[in-house]
Amino acid sequence: MKKFLTMIVVLTVMCSAVVANAIDKPKSPVGTSVIKSGSVFKLFYKGTRPSDVTVTILDEKGTAVYKETLRNVENFMRPYNFSSLKEGEYTIELNHEDGKQLQKISYHNAVATVQKKLMNLLRVPGTDKYMLRVSNKGNETLKVSVFDAKHTLVYSGTEKLDGDFAKIYDMNEVGQGFVIEVTDQNGLTQSLTGK
Repeated sequence: MKKFLTMIVVLTVMCSAVVANAIDKPKSPVGTSVIKSGSVFKLFYKGTRPSDVTVTILDEKGTAVYKETLRNVENFMRPYNFSSLKEGEYTIELNHEDGKQLQKISYHNAVATVQKKLMNLLRVPGTDKYMLRVSNKGNETLKVSVFDAKHTLVYSGTEKLDGDFAKIYDMNEVGQGFVIEVTDQNGLTQSLTGK
């Protein structure tokens, strides 16, 4: 009888450990990001597993102006050109296995003289760390996005500037061939590539 009870206790502990181990491994979240460059909006999507994703662009009235279904994708980047659309507010709707996501965007095709910022990317010798430097006058907010060699979004952040800006990014887990995109308040996006 003692052996039987001991065996039951051992099996219970082992089953609990297996169940607890499964809880400790959460799914990576579904992520989307939209970057504007002129009249083109780049949509970046990162899913949890390959599935069909339907992208629908809706105008202010909720009318679909564009719709497509991407089959069996886990990550993607798609450019959408709004130059033939009226100015206004739009919604990008993504339907996938994990649910629905909405991204509100504002499209205004105002022609403005926008000056590119002087920026560069320097590798810290002997490491996989890179320093992003941006010359700036005054206050501004920049969106910094990092994509790996497969164009998968691995980092997205906002930086508030008051004058020149510099920050070191650790690219150890990103690998070579990454791209850093910096978007300013005017929607101008500049890209820098890491070696």
